[in-house]
Amino acid sequence: MIELGANITEKHWSRHCPPPADCLRHFDSEEAYHAASAPYLCQIVTLRHSQWPDALWHVRLPEKIATDDTATTGAYQEHIQWSRTGDGWGFRDLPLAELEGTIEGSIRAVEDVVEYSLALTNASEKVWPRALAWLCFNHIMATTYYRYRNFIFRRHEAIETPERVEQHYCVGGQQRDWWVQGAIEPDTALIAAQCIGARDEPFTVGIGAERAILLGQNPAWPCTDIGVFFGDVVPGQRSAVRGRIYFCRGTPEDLWQRYRQDFPR
Repeated sequence: MIELGANITEKHWSRHCPPPADCLRHFDSEEAYHAASAPYLCQIVTLRHSQWPDALWHVRLPEKIATDDTATTGAYQEHIQWSRTGDGWGFRDLPLAELEGTIEGSIRAVEDVVEYSLALTNASEKVWPRALAWLCFNHIMATTYYRYRNFIFRRHEAIETPERVEQHYCVGGQQRDWWVQGAIEPDTALIAAQCIGARDEPFTVGIGAERAILLGQNPAWPCTDIGVFFGDVVPGQRSAVRGRIYFCRGTPEDLWQRYRQDFPR
């Protein structure tokens, strides 16, 4: 039901992904924008669902790696070379951007769910405090369905975030000074987006993980993002996190129920 693609080309990207107006104003032309983003195309995995064929979602897996010792949001990860696996894509032993260590990742589709995992290995002599990987789940090629209504979750309740503002939300009190911090403090490592299908049927897409430190939204792209959380990674240690991307008929509450079955803690 879900088709995944990787190793996207610059030609395909420039043809099918127009730059957001808020980003284009920083460049002289669309060509300059696409040239600047070209080194980071390797991060992208595309997702097309057979039930909603008029849209293409994509996830940057990962976009950035950061720790408490990293200034601002960290460095963009480059040079990912995806390889086909039996039912998805993966990469191994990739040197980390600005950290002495490696990362490996995998992603696969199972019916209406996409499963992903990331693992960091600390090859330095220093502890990586509160390490995270920032994942960008992007709806820019899915605005046929996307309605700019995003939801985070607290005490079993779906809470709609302020519309069309760039904010992040700290999960369970895990503070990290990045963008403008929203007033809502979620207790669940899940962010969802409400969509409407061709026949006005509601469906919800979302990205979640077993552990996360931050959730975010950026309407300029538009995207709903998650900072999956590895914790303190000591020298020589390998730390892994897994998560899922959901395509769910129904409401954000329905998606939350599905997430709780997968990650009961």
